[in-house]
Amino acid sequence: TFKWTKPFGTGDGPVRSLVWSAGTGSRLFFSTTTKTWAITDNGAGTAPTAYWVPPPVISSPSNPLVYVGKAYIGTGMGQLLQLDATTSTPPTPLGVALTMSPEQIGRPTMDTQTGVIYVGTDGGTVYAVTYPF
Repeated sequence: TFKWTKPFGTGDGPVRSLVWSAGTGSRLFFSTTTKTWAITDNGAGTAPTAYWVPPPVISSPSNPLVYVGKAYIGTGMGQLLQLDATTSTPPTPLGVALTMSPEQIGRPTMDTQTGVIYVGTDGGTVYAVTYPF
């Protein structure tokens, strides 16, 4: 049986990769063509709603990595962004420019033991950045 009364539609192209709960219970995170979304699963018999209204507009966002109240997202402009995942107001991204060219930064991964986020680019480079920034 379906859990929701209707699916959540973004109107912003395909959902990139996976929809991730990140251990937050009812909050789900994912990216589409130009936006990164946080939505709330309101439970059986209802429809999910957007948590970030409006969601942040980002140039070709990667799928987000969510850890300890922050969402980390690679962009199509060579940046790694950090968003506050704990507030329902549209977050203002903090950015680290990894490259001066408009390379696509991929989905971040994290080593929680060393405090480092790793990301690759479509240009074949891997970066290591300490978090949070």
